Amino acid sequence: MLRTFYFDNNATTPLLPGVKSGVGAFLEAGFGNPSSIHWAGRKPKQALRESRQKLAHFLKVHPLEIIFMSGASEANNTLLQGLIRMSQTESFQSLHGKNKIISSNMEHPSIMKTLEFYSSRGDIQWVKINFDLKGGWDKKKYQNELDSQTLLVTCMSANNETGFLPPINEMASLAREKNILFHSDMTQSLGKTEINLNSIDYISFSGHKFYSLKGVGGLWVRKGAPYENLIWGGSQERYRRSGTENILAIHSLGLAIDELNNHSGKESYLLELRDYFEAEVSTKIDNLVITHKEQNRLPNTSHLVIEGVDGESLLMALDLKGFAVSTGAACSSGSSEPSPVLINLGMSLMEAQSSLRVSFGLYNNKSEVTGFVDELVQIVNRLRKLKK
Repeated sequence: MLRTFYFDNNATTPLLPGVKSGVGAFLEAGFGNPSSIHWAGRKPKQALRESRQKLAHFLKVHPLEIIFMSGASEANNTLLQGLIRMSQTESFQSLHGKNKIISSNMEHPSIMKTLEFYSSRGDIQWVKINFDLKGGWDKKKYQNELDSQTLLVTCMSANNETGFLPPINEMASLAREKNILFHSDMTQSLGKTEINLNSIDYISFSGHKFYSLKGVGGLWVRKGAPYENLIWGGSQERYRRSGTENILAIHSLGLAIDELNNHSGKESYLLELRDYFEAEVSTKIDNLVITHKEQNRLPNTSHLVIEGVDGESLLMALDLKGFAVSTGAACSSGSSEPSPVLINLGMSLMEAQSSLRVSFGLYNNKSEVTGFVDELVQIVNRLRKLKK
């Protein structure tokens, strides 16, 4: 039987042991609706409250500032669409008439496609601040765009493809000086690296990126920051997101936070795996470039451009050997087009099509990485020979 190895943790993560056992135990006892006042609703209500408190403690925020949703895509859409609607309504005087939204050039599609849609309708002026393969960005342009017409700045805290960490604390501080709202999609940061919310007004996240079940995530809204619902209906989430809560997934999120708190050295462990992998492949594979190698990156993410190798062919060959990796973001898989993020960062079409993303998790170990490198070297050599 083929042994399998998972190195695609930026796409999603497997359940940690405590999450898996805790979810199983909760399945029967926690079936009730948390909005019910009878006995069947009490356990799920308690789980909802406890998970919110755990997440708030993890983020160092107030529990009532957290709104549970299905994930970061819903959270991003809820925030953007709500603020745009509010800016078009005279009753929201602090936002009325502001129509400029600033983003980076490497955001998740749930940000980019939403802004593209409203920009195409003429509802907003969309300004992109470009980052490049050396981590460079036009700070002067950014400062000049922070004016009285700016409704929001949104910049992800970590890029899901290269692991690059943009200077969001500096960007948020500059926005705060002008009383401009700042949002960060922190889907890839939570559970992997330290975060700072000092000058940030909103963050979005997805639990399945840090070892919980899929179908849970949400939005943190700093107290006093403007917010409007995307989904109306019942009183769930204090009327801020209607619909019966996904209690099992929310409970799993709380369990995942418990597990992460028990892994005090998780960041250094992931960094050790990544650095070992990169040292090995750099020595054993020539004409290889590690994207954003000299910049601040997530401790678990390594993005490679391997000259003379088609990324899709490499991925399929590795899959046949039991290794799960990626050529880019999971939300774009299946597309024949290269990653728009990589092109936006300044890669050529050929470089983008020769890329491989390896993202490590707490389940991985050094022995697995050694075996992966050995197989990767053999496959790269074989594919290069076939191309000659």
